[in-house]
Amino acid sequence: MKLGDNSSTNAPLLAAGVLKAVIETAFSFGRTTKPVVAASLLWLAPQAIGQECEIDYEVKNSSRYVYGPVNEECGDGEPHSVPFGNWGVDTESSDRKDGNQFQGWCKYRYLCDNNDDCSTHCQDPWYQWHSCTTQLPRYSPPNEDFFNYSNNTQQRSTRGTNSHGGGFVSVGVSCPVDTDGDNYVDEGGCLDLVSQGFGISGHRMELYELDGWIVHNPIFNDDDHVTTLRFPKLTATVSSTQCDVQECSAGSTGTYRSSTTSSSRTASARAAVRIMRARFTDEYNDCCDASDSETCVF
Repeated sequence: MKLGDNSSTNAPLLAAGVLKAVIETAFSFGRTTKPVVAASLLWLAPQAIGQECEIDYEVKNSSRYVYGPVNEECGDGEPHSVPFGNWGVDTESSDRKDGNQFQGWCKYRYLCDNNDDCSTHCQDPWYQWHSCTTQLPRYSPPNEDFFNYSNNTQQRSTRGTNSHGGGFVSVGVSCPVDTDGDNYVDEGGCLDLVSQGFGISGHRMELYELDGWIVHNPIFNDDDHVTTLRFPKLTATVSSTQCDVQECSAGSTGTYRSSTTSSSRTASARAAVRIMRARFTDEYNDCCDASDSETCVF
């Protein structure tokens, strides 16, 4: 990207180390994003007001466990079959769906309960969780058919990594500059992410046992809240091969962090964040030389 005389020095500057996060609502990659509560953890050098790197990010989970008790699918008229159900995830920036957000372990299994009644369970297309673990004695632990972990008393997912949500956030960055005099900018903009990294704080996973979705009417559903998993800080490194001044392509997933859960210790998981894409914007032309329109290329 070519740039002539960049005179960002006349633009108002923010103090060093100030976090600028402009939170928006967007549709990205087919998922509905909500206003982001968690702010970006990206701390930046002094900058003009107005230039940002708009980031679309994804949050993923792995190592899913359910310790119990969970009694959300026990035969109270809900449409899914007792005692299993698919679980969805609400986050601070995205909504739950009937899909593969928090996969369990049961799918088309012939199981025998504690009364020796046997039948095929988990006939929905998802990997489900046992969701009535203590209320009905016939499904209570220990049972080698209804529990697959910790001496047949708890549950562990048999699936790999799941994508459970994402968001859209704009963070302040420094003005692009040409440092080697070749008339092409080579620092600043979205390249700031390479040195500073990217992250979100206060991420939460609200786990729900899903009902109503089987009748294709998720608006009027009776989803049951199971527990909340919390992740104080998720970060991801950004490589120079992923980004240039103007944009970033999808990058690698950051380090998976363990959850902190409610006191009941109902469930746990690990989560990580990654950038899906990013682009530089300069809404007020703060990085341009107003006397030379050729420099206002962003």
